[in-house]
Parts: sequence; C-alpha cells; structure tokens
Amino acid sequence: MAVGKKEDKRTGAKVFSSLSFVVAVVLVVVGVVCWNSGSQALKDVNKGLADQRIYFPPEGTPSFAPEAFPKAQKYAGKQVKDGDTAKAYADDFLAVQLALVGNGKTSFEVGAALAADPTNVALQQQQATMFQLDTSRSLMLLGGYGASVQAATLKKIGTITLAAAAVLVVVGFGEWMASKRT
Repeated sequence: MAVGKKEDKRTGAKVFSSLSFVVAVVLVVVGVVCWNSGSQALKDVNKGLADQRIYFPPEGTPSFAPEAFPKAQKYAGKQVKDGDTAKAYADDFLAVQLALVGNGKTSFEVGAALAADPTNVALQQQQATMFQLDTSRSLMLLGGYGASVQAATLKKIGTITLAAAAVLVVVGFGEWMASKRT
C-alpha cells in the first residue's frame, strides 16, 4: 500500500512533535534539578560564610589604612556573607596583608629563605603568618567565591535548560497542530 506525500508529512510532524515533547520533559527535569541544586548550593555557601562571622575592619582602624587597602575601604565594617564579598576580602584585604607581611616576597620565597636559614626566628614567624594568610585567602577564594560562582552557573544552566524546554514545547505543539491540518 502506497503512502502519499501528505500522509508522509503528517507522520513526520507527529514523530517530530512527539520527540519534542519527550525531550522537553527531560529538559524540564534537568532544568529543575540544576536550578534547585544551584539555589541550594548558593544558600549553603552564603550561610557558611555568614556563620564564620568574618568582617572587614571598621573604617578608621590604623591597620586598615586607605593607602594600603584602597579597594577594600568600601567594605569597611561589613560582613563577608556571599561570594563577591569573599573575593573582595581575599583579593583586596588578605592579599594586601600578605604582600605587606612578605615585604614583597611570596610565601614560597620566604619558605626558601627559611629552608636556607632554619634557625632564623624572624623568618619562622614571617613564614607562619604568611602561611595563615595564604590559607585563609585560598579558603575564601575556593570555598566562598569559587563555590558561589559554580552554584550561580548551575542555576543559569537550569534556567537555560528550562527555556530550551519551553521552546521545544512550542515547536512541538506547532508541529502537532500542523499534522492535524494536513
């Protein structure tokens, strides 16, 4: 039995619309999971940062001079409670402290100097302080800022996936309607 061109077109439209709806359902599930996971991760990161009660020094503090910490001044006295403020704390406050304590040398350079002179108490103290600052900075960048960027990206992926599902539903519905007219 021969199938006409019209029937062939109709069958193709039905198959396309059916596949569009199936893929749209999968995309909705993936989108909702991504968006919810990203939202929850963002809440967890922000809560974790807030729970640590980390604050920028108050304005006017001698150890927080505007000359040494110009970029951090806008955060004076504020709490670190999200990824953006964690990055500012790490880059504009801790990194500056690290440079000041190291007198322009990196932690590794101070460590190498200490390895060459292991009995030097001043180098031991300098290296210990720099290690603590380096560790705090790394934790702020990775656990605070990095995790919040990943969570926000996951939410964006969820949003884009949901939008793609909506487009597929519209296209699939259009094809389904076309199959009914043909």
